[in-house]
Order: sequence, then structure tokens, then C-alpha cells
Amino acid sequence: MTEATDLPEATTPETTANQKKAARSNSSPSGTTKTQETASKPHSAAPVKKMDKSQAHFILQGKGGVGKSLVSSLLAQFLIENGYPVRGIDTDPINQTFANLPYIDGEAATVTDTQSNETNHKVIDGIMGEVLDRPAAYVVDNGASSFIPMSVYLIDGGGLVTLAEEGVSPVIHLVIPVGPETDMALEGCLSLIESVAGQIPVILWINEREDSWERYFGTAFEDNALYKELESGIAGVVTIPHMKAPTSLNFADMLRQKQSFADVAASDKWLFMERSRLKRVKEEIFSSIGMALQGVE
Repeated sequence: MTEATDLPEATTPETTANQKKAARSNSSPSGTTKTQETASKPHSAAPVKKMDKSQAHFILQGKGGVGKSLVSSLLAQFLIENGYPVRGIDTDPINQTFANLPYIDGEAATVTDTQSNETNHKVIDGIMGEVLDRPAAYVVDNGASSFIPMSVYLIDGGGLVTLAEEGVSPVIHLVIPVGPETDMALEGCLSLIESVAGQIPVILWINEREDSWERYFGTAFEDNALYKELESGIAGVVTIPHMKAPTSLNFADMLRQKQSFADVAASDKWLFMERSRLKRVKEEIFSSIGMALQGVE
């Protein structure tokens, strides 16, 4: 974990993103392999909600390694704890981390041929068909290589509009890491937010893995000029807080062991203090998710 550093004005995210926005063109972002399915473990005392229509949560970001699978897992855990039947779909053809989590009822779907780089529209059509026919809260984790085809399908191809017309609640989740990749991640977020033009709820996830946004950039995210520019197109903001040892080590261990917060709370293999730290992290993140999802039915 790095200590806070002051960045020169020229490298602040709002300055760089505004420069890129001025130069950016108006163009949009340019069979199913099923993993062995493991039994879903709801982990929740809440009764499972009866759903007549689905929710479809798409986790998108063109930059790799920013925490999309982490966001997918946290969102799925929140939904499970609140009694939703959750289905996970992982479109990353290389790192199918999300689909292989034991507490997720999930599968992997290869939407892009890694050799020809062509989009398999039938696979995406199949995903949309399942969302329409099998009511649940769907969490779709998109890898960097599937970002462009999925974005084109959802936005230019009318996928999001079709889902909304059929009564599904589509939500776009965009991940912004705090660190050297912030500017590049923001560039993709700006394009997507402009593309949906406030028609589809967009939730930003600030992944403070390097440091807190405020310490790294000198201002709270909600107080900077960039957020003010984007605010009208954003339904909510979720923060994955920066953690220091020993909390960061416990959190990393939980992820490495492919466990959920509920797994940790129910296991006597975790020490009391470890469980206590992770409980506080969970409460902070889940509270942030709950506030961001207000109004999303």
C-alpha cells in the first residue's frame, strides 16, 4: 500500500479527462463455454425474493486489472444477502474469476473469439434471452477483451433499450481505480455515460486500492470538477475503501481463498479479530452499494 502523494495539476483526472474529451471522436466503442456449475449458496437469512422481471447489472471497463471481478463479486454478495436470486455470467475469455466463485450460481460465456477477435452475437443473444426468460438479479462481469463487443451490443445494438422495454432493469457499473490507471479508466467511463445519455442508470465504483481518492488527488471525488460534469448521468457512487494492514491482508486472504463475507462470518478458521475487521469492511461497502442502488427496482 502506498502513502498519499500530491500529483501535479496537469495529471489530475479532471484535467486530463477534459483534455481527452475535447480531442475524442464521436464514434462509439467498437459458442458459449459453460463451466462446471457449482451449487449456489445464498448465505442470507432473508427470504428469497420472488422476481417477475430480472435486473441486469453489467460491469464494464475497457482497462484490464482495475477490479471488475471484485466489483462483480461484491455486488453479487450484496444482492444475495438481500434475498435476491442471483445469476453470475463471466464474459472474460481468459480470466474467468467471477464464474468460478463457489458462492455464485454462475457460468462463463465466450462472446469474443480470441483468435479472430470476432464477436459471437448468438452467445450475447443467448445471455439476453436468459435474462428475459429466467427472472433473477444478473451480474455480468465483462473482461477487457469483451468490453468493446459488449458495449457495442448493449448501446449501439439496442440491447439495453430492449431489456428496458421488456420490463428488465438494466444497470451499468463502471469501475475507476485510484492510481496510475485512473485517467485511462475515466476516459472509457466518459464515453459510456455520454452514450446512454441518462436513459440507463450508471453507477460508478471507486476502487481505492492504491490510496483513498481524497489523499491521492487532494479532493473528494464528489467535490472535483469531473464529477460535477458527470453527475447528471450518474445514479450513484460506490467506494471500495482503501485498507491498511492488517485489514488489507485479511481482505486479500478472503479473495485468494474465493470466500465471501458470509463464508468468513460462519467459519471458525478465521480468528475473531479477523472476522471483526472484515465485518466492518462489509458493512461499509454494503451500505455504499445500498445507497447507490436506491431507485433501481
